[in-house]
Amino acid sequence: MRWPRALALLVFLALLPSCIGQTRADPAMASMGPGEGGAVWTFSNPANYTLDNVALDLGARLARSSGGFRDTTRRDFQDAVWTSNIDLDGHPGDVEILNTSQLGPVQTTTFQPDSTAGADNYLYAGFGGNRNFGADPDLVAGNLGGNDWSRAVLRFSPLPLPSNATLRSARLQLYMHTADTPAPMNITVHRVLATWTELGSTWNTVDGAAPWSTAGGDFDPVPVDTVVDVATAVGWYTWNITTLARAWWLGSLPDQGLIVGQADDAVATGGKKEFYSSDAANASARPRLILEFATPSSTGILESRVFDAGSSAAWGAVWWNGTTAAGTRLSIQTRSGDAATPDSSWSPWSASSPAPGAPIASPPAQRIQYRLVLFTSDSTSPELHDVNVEFGRYAESGTILAEPYFTGNLTAWGRLDVNWSGPPPTSVSVEYSQDGGFSWVPAAAGANLTSALARPLALRLTLGTGDTAETPIVVGFSLGFRVATAELGIAPLSLWPLLVPVILALVWVVARALGRDPYRPTDLYLIHADGRLVLRVGGEENAMTDDLAASGMFTLVARFVKDSFGGSGAGELKSLKVDEREVVIGKGAFLFLALVLEGEKPPELDGRVSEFLASLEQAHEASLRSWSGLSADLGPLEAELARFLRKGHRKAHPRAS
Repeated sequence: MRWPRALALLVFLALLPSCIGQTRADPAMASMGPGEGGAVWTFSNPANYTLDNVALDLGARLARSSGGFRDTTRRDFQDAVWTSNIDLDGHPGDVEILNTSQLGPVQTTTFQPDSTAGADNYLYAGFGGNRNFGADPDLVAGNLGGNDWSRAVLRFSPLPLPSNATLRSARLQLYMHTADTPAPMNITVHRVLATWTELGSTWNTVDGAAPWSTAGGDFDPVPVDTVVDVATAVGWYTWNITTLARAWWLGSLPDQGLIVGQADDAVATGGKKEFYSSDAANASARPRLILEFATPSSTGILESRVFDAGSSAAWGAVWWNGTTAAGTRLSIQTRSGDAATPDSSWSPWSASSPAPGAPIASPPAQRIQYRLVLFTSDSTSPELHDVNVEFGRYAESGTILAEPYFTGNLTAWGRLDVNWSGPPPTSVSVEYSQDGGFSWVPAAAGANLTSALARPLALRLTLGTGDTAETPIVVGFSLGFRVATAELGIAPLSLWPLLVPVILALVWVVARALGRDPYRPTDLYLIHADGRLVLRVGGEENAMTDDLAASGMFTLVARFVKDSFGGSGAGELKSLKVDEREVVIGKGAFLFLALVLEGEKPPELDGRVSEFLASLEQAHEASLRSWSGLSADLGPLEAELARFLRKGHRKAHPRAS
C-alpha cells in the first residue's frame, strides 16, 4: 500500500522543476476544498511588504517612538509644584531633608514586669520593722492605728524604650483589689533617695542590714503626684510620673524607684489599701507603667513639576540615583492625567516604585508627575541626585502594503479576513488595488471580493489609533479564491532524461522513509469557542519555532473553524491541508482542538482527538468555559497538551487531571 504513495511522490518530484520560481515566502497557500484555496499573510518575510509607520514584532503594530523627562539640576528641582521640609541648597543639584530633628508620631508601650523583671515590696512598721514582703503578692499602703504603718516601694528599670526615643509621658498604674477600711484617703507617690533590694528591704533597712537614713524609707517629701479620695472602688489607680521618669531616661537622676503611701503620715486615720504586686498570680493586674514616646522621624516631600509628553503616552520605567544610609529611606510615586494642572481627573498617587528601573504604574495619559518622599530616623538625610521618567507613544496611523498576488486558473476572489486586536479607539481598515496602486477600493474585513477582477490584486492595511498610548496588533490577514479545475499536466518527454538522476538519487531516501512511521505531530492548538487562542504547544519534531509562522497557522485554523463548523454540534471533526501539513480539528462544547501533523495520519487519531478534547473540557470546565484570558487560570494544561502531542495517538492518552 505504500508503493503507490512513493510513486506519487516521484511524480511530484518530476514535476518540481516546472514549479520552481513560483513559490513565495509570504503568503502561505492553503487548500480549502475542490477548486477553493486561500492565501495567508503572516509577515513571515518582511521583504514582501512596504511599511510606513508600522513595525513587525510578533505581528504588525504602529511604530513606537520613545522619550523621557529628567530632573537633575537645582533649577529642575526648584520647579517643583510643592515641597515640604526639603533642602535644595545644602548640596546644589541634590534633594535632602531640611530639618532632620523632627519627631515621628507618638507611640505607646505598656511596661508590666513580672516577678523576675520587676522589683517591688512594702515596708511594714509592725513586728519591729524588720520583716520583708518582697515575695508577697500584695503591696500595702496606709495605717490601721498605732504603729501599723505600711508603704509600698517599686522600681521599673531599665525603661523599655528605643535608645533614640524622646519620652513624652509616663504614668504609674496600680490595681487596688482590697480596701481594709472604707474611709477615703489620699495616696502619694515620691522619688526614693536610696538604693534598696526587693528581697532585703524592710521598714528599718535598705537591704536587711544597712539602715535607711529614716525608718520607713528615704524619699523626697515633695510628692510626684497624688490620687485623692481612694476609698473602696476596686480597679486601676493612676499617678503621673512623667517628670521623674524623663529624668531617669535622660540620666539626670538615678532610677532608685518610687515609694507609695498615705499622703499625711502624721495622722493615723486613713486606713489601709491593698494593691497587687509583680508577684500576683493575675499577670494582667500587676503594677505597670504606661509610656508614650516618639523617635526621630523626619520626612521631606517634593512633588515635581508636571511633565507633558505632547499627546497620550504609555509610561515606561522610572529611574533615579540616590544615596541612602542605614535608617534612611527614599521612595518615588507617580500620578498621571490629561489636564494641565493635576486635579480630580488625574489618577491617584501610585504605590512607591520598588526599585530604580521598575515600570511606572500610572495609567497612560498626556502628562505625569512624580512625588519624592525622603525619610530618616536620625540626623542623617538621604539624598536624591536625579530622576528619569520614560515614556513611549505610537504613531497615529501607519500602512502595510503587500505585494500584488495572483494564482493560476483564478476564476474569482473570495472572502477577506483580518486577524487583529486592540482596544478602542484603535482601528484597522483594508483596501485593494488592481491597477498598480493608482486607485484603491475600500474592503471590509469579512467581505467577499467577488466583484474584484480575476487579475493580480494588492492589499493595503491602514492601522490607526485615537490614543497614541495604544496600538492595534495585526496577526495576519487572508484572502480566499476560486480556481478552475484543471487536469494534471505531465512534463514533456524531453524533460525525463534530465530528471532521471534526481529520481534515482531520491529512490533510496523514499525507500528508507517507507520503513518508518511517517506520522509526525508538530503543533497543538487549543482554541476557545469565541476565537481566542488558549494555548499552543510545539512537538519534538518540525515544530513551528517561528512565532510569526505559528501565528499564521493559528489565523488560518481560526478562519477555517469559523467558516466550516457553523452550527455543528460537539464531537465533530474536520481537517484541512496547509502546504505539506495536515490539520485535524475537533469541536467540543466550548473548545476547539487543532492538531498539526506531517506524514500519514494514523487511523485511530480522530478518535484520540475527540476523546482527549472531551476529557479536557470535563476537567477544566470551571476555568475555561468562561476563560478570563489569564495564563494563571490554565494550571497543568500545558503539560497535558504536551503529553498528548508526544504520545496520545499511540496509546490511551493522558487524561486531564
